[in-house]
Amino acid sequence: MSGLLDGRIAVITGAGSGIGRAIALGYAKAGAGVVVLDVNAETAGQTATSIKSAGGTAWSFRLDVSAAEACRSVAAEVAKTVGQVSILVNNAGINRRNAFTAEPAAVFKDWQDIMAINLNGVFNVTHAFLECAI
Repeated sequence: MSGLLDGRIAVITGAGSGIGRAIALGYAKAGAGVVVLDVNAETAGQTATSIKSAGGTAWSFRLDVSAAEACRSVAAEVAKTVGQVSILVNNAGINRRNAFTAEPAAVFKDWQDIMAINLNGVFNVTHAFLECAI
């Protein structure tokens, strides 16, 4: 695989499935080395294997984006083992699991999870990778 992104390293969160997986495959097709991050280590590994099978370069790491310290650890490991990151795609996200009129505790838990992943996760990952770039 070669192309527009040759020599670049792209990091994609939530890349074990769905849109994140498609983004990872697309970046690899354009020539980027791809760091696949996902809360599910198995699906992250499957995406990385698909990229490698198609002739690309990929690494996979398990990451819960809601855990700030885990984000710092993974960013440091990526910097050490993979190299300087050129592209960061904060794709990880979840949707509400319960109707807004469901049992209040379930609705509240959904809200907390959504904010932790969809909002705080973007901050955690971006901040962690910026620390490694400086």
